[in-house]
Amino acid sequence: MLVAEKQQYLESYDTYAHESVREVEKPKSSSKAKTQEKRKNKIMPIVTVLVGFVLCSSIVARYAMIAQNHSNILQLEQELEMELKKEERLKLELNYCGDLKRIEEYAKNHLKMGYPNESQVLYVELPQLEQYEATKKAAEDQIGIVYRGEETSEKTLWDKIVSLLD
Repeated sequence: MLVAEKQQYLESYDTYAHESVREVEKPKSSSKAKTQEKRKNKIMPIVTVLVGFVLCSSIVARYAMIAQNHSNILQLEQELEMELKKEERLKLELNYCGDLKRIEEYAKNHLKMGYPNESQVLYVELPQLEQYEATKKAAEDQIGIVYRGEETSEKTLWDKIVSLLD
């Protein structure tokens, strides 16, 4: 009898469980909720495609900027080469023009110049270095010029204070 009661109890439990499941069923969703869900399902792929397009566009734009900068660098390198060649040519021309033999030849042939005669030569005697320095010192003393390298024998009160601090 125990077995029969158990079986009856289990059968009643099963019917009770099925009934409770039936009662707890979801309420039917309204048409507004379905349309909103459909809209979300349609919008998400579009948003994803737009985000992908923006990312790809930014990458392509960056590569375009890199290509433009590379083109500018190549152009500037070509200009630099041209300027270096021009500088080398000008150095050669300067060396050619600065040659003393060439200058002498140009003066004789094109400018009709020659060496001076004895009457055209004027000799100047320069004073000795010691005599020159003495006259320079006398002139500076009259004007009152003192060079930084020279120490003056008179020190001001301020100079004495600074020397004590050192």
